[in-house]
Amino acid sequence: MEGLPHKTCSLLALLAAVACGGGLDEGFYQPTMRPIREVINSQPDISFCPSTISVHEGVDAFATISLCRQSNNFHYEVVWWPSTTVTVTSLSGSATAGSDFISTPISVTFGNFDTEVPFSVTILNDSFIERNETFTLALSNGNTATVTIVDEDGKFTTASV
Repeated sequence: MEGLPHKTCSLLALLAAVACGGGLDEGFYQPTMRPIREVINSQPDISFCPSTISVHEGVDAFATISLCRQSNNFHYEVVWWPSTTVTVTSLSGSATAGSDFISTPISVTFGNFDTEVPFSVTILNDSFIERNETFTLALSNGNTATVTIVDEDGKFTTASV
């Protein structure tokens, strides 16, 4: 579509919207509509969904969370993007990498039509009676998620001395 007049590109974007099930809602046409090439090449936002999760400590425990991608760049939701891979890193909080959870970078790949992709982090079991602990998952774009590990080793109590 390189070199096509803006009105032609806008018409092509409108036709693509109808072909993709976008329909012709009242007020759909926007004179400042961007060429469809820009819409398809735009990168969607990737974030954790949900951004908080709790998992019980135990043998064979995993924290399963998803990454979601969506576009806020157009009047309707674009359902096709190029395949992309992002890396999730983990940061210790009150939960310690290596003793409470496995901390290795995790590669998550979105296919062309994927809007949500789940992944898992291994939670390690220990025999310590302790409070619930947390750690953070992070993306390079600044989005984070908090994982809470719920202790299964007994009740944690405090006493005055």
